[in-house]
Amino acid sequence: MTIKLEVLGGCGEYGRNCFYIEVAGEAILLDCGIMNDASKQLPDLTKNHIARLKGVFISHLHTDHTGALPFLEELGYHGTIITSDTTADWLGLENKQLMLIETSTKRKWQSLTKNIQFLWGYSGHVIGSLWFSIRLHGICIFYSGDFSFQPYITKLNCPPKVQYDLALIEGGNADGIIDNSLSLVKFSQKINQDPQQSFYMELTFSNKLIDILLYLYETSSRTLILDQEVWQWLEFHIQHSTNLMSDKVQSLKKLMESSRVYVDVRCESSIYFFKKSTSKLSDRRMSDEVHEIKIDNHQHDSIPYKTHLDNYDIQELTSYIDGTKVVYFHSKWLTEQDGLTEIKKLIPKGVY
Repeated sequence: MTIKLEVLGGCGEYGRNCFYIEVAGEAILLDCGIMNDASKQLPDLTKNHIARLKGVFISHLHTDHTGALPFLEELGYHGTIITSDTTADWLGLENKQLMLIETSTKRKWQSLTKNIQFLWGYSGHVIGSLWFSIRLHGICIFYSGDFSFQPYITKLNCPPKVQYDLALIEGGNADGIIDNSLSLVKFSQKINQDPQQSFYMELTFSNKLIDILLYLYETSSRTLILDQEVWQWLEFHIQHSTNLMSDKVQSLKKLMESSRVYVDVRCESSIYFFKKSTSKLSDRRMSDEVHEIKIDNHQHDSIPYKTHLDNYDIQELTSYIDGTKVVYFHSKWLTEQDGLTEIKKLIPKGVY
C-alpha cells in the first residue's frame, strides 16, 4: 500500500512542524505549527489537504507545533484533534472536537476511525508532550514529536518495538552532543562561585526553564526571583502534574512555598528567571549589577542545555525504532532527504 507523505514545514528549518500523511484515501496531520521566528510563517496547508483529513495529532503545546491550528480551522477543518489534556488546557481548545489523551489509556491502542489506530507515550520534552505510534490502513508510523532522553522533571515512556514503515524523528540538537547533567553542575558552579553576584536567565516556556530553576533551588541557598509569567508556568505544572515525576512534584511545591523564592521584586545577590522577550525586567538585564547566564549551544561563554534530541540521541532513537523510511525534522541542518550519514557528519560542529 502506498504512503503519501507531504512535508508542509519542519524539514531544513527550526519550526513550522507539520506533516500530512495519506494512505488509501484517508489522511492524518502530525502537528500544525508556525515558524519559530518573527515571521510566524504558516505551513504549506491548503483546502485540498482538509478534504481527506480524519484527525490531527498534536504532540505538545509549543507554537512551532500548534500555532497554525487557527489557520487549519480557517481552511475548513473542524474534525478531531488528538492531544493531551495538558496541551489542550494550555491552548484553550475546550470548544474544539477533541480526543484527549488520558493516563489510563497509556500503552493501549485506541481507535480514531475503523482504519486508524494509535498509541501514545510521554516524550520528555515539555509538560504534556507526547510521541505517537499510528496505524493507518495497516501502515505503521512513528512520530517522535519533540523528544528528550534526559528529562529532569517530566516522565518519558519507551515507544513500542514494532515494524515501522515510516518514522519521523526530530533533530533539534542534531549539530552537537550535550550532557544535561554536566550543564546543570555548571549552572550551579557559576552562581555559587560568587555568592554576592546577581545573575539573570531569560528562557522560553520549556522544560529547560523548570529544570534549571529547580536544580538551582535544590543545590544552592541563593534567593530566586521569578517573573509573574514564570510563576504562572510553575502553577501550571502543579495543576497538571500527571506527566511529572512524583518526587519532582513535591520539590516544585517546596520551591513555591520557600522563603527564598519571590515574584517580581528586586533583591541583592539573587538569581532572576523570566520568560524570554518579557520587557518587564529589561532594566535588570541592562544593569551592571546583574550578569546574564547565557544558555545556548553556540554562543561564546554560554552553557548548553537540551530539550531535544542531540546527535547521539538521534542515532540511538533511529536504531531503536528501525523504520523502513526515516525522515528527520526540526533542524536547519537536516532536509527531508538527509539520512543518518548526514547526521553523523554534524558531530564536529559542536560537542558540549
